[in-house]
Amino acid sequence: MGSCIYKVLAPSPDSSIWFTEVSVNNETFNKEKGVSVTCCATVTISVVISNKADISYKNMSLRFEPYQDHANGYRASELNGKVAWIGDLSSCENEVVRGTSFQHSCSFVFFYAGEYLIDITCTADDNNTKDILSARDKPAACKWTFSPPLKIQVTT
Repeated sequence: MGSCIYKVLAPSPDSSIWFTEVSVNNETFNKEKGVSVTCCATVTISVVISNKADISYKNMSLRFEPYQDHANGYRASELNGKVAWIGDLSSCENEVVRGTSFQHSCSFVFFYAGEYLIDITCTADDNNTKDILSARDKPAACKWTFSPPLKIQVTT
């Protein structure tokens, strides 16, 4: 595990889901330093969350959402050819029991210069269903967000 542990915003004080490792191109993400890459370079983001709670979480999902945040406050999540990803933007796990971890990675290629952000969220159900497909259609009972979002500066 990385030396940096990021505590996340949790829905209640008794929840203990931690983003224990967030890395970009195999280096621990440093929010002060950020990430700078050139156009068309591959950026691989890997996230590990750990369940430190006394309970198990069902239908846990870890998701990446790339977007651009414009000066007028508009959040553009439809990037229409500006970025491509290799792999899945989200990954699901039936159950994450106490003391275990859940990992997901995805690679991105940015085709245009600019500043991009990637939201990383983790969601879980609090019911006993084990059907991941039906869980995707229901709103999640618990949600954790890595903060701040990953900021990637793409240069030419």
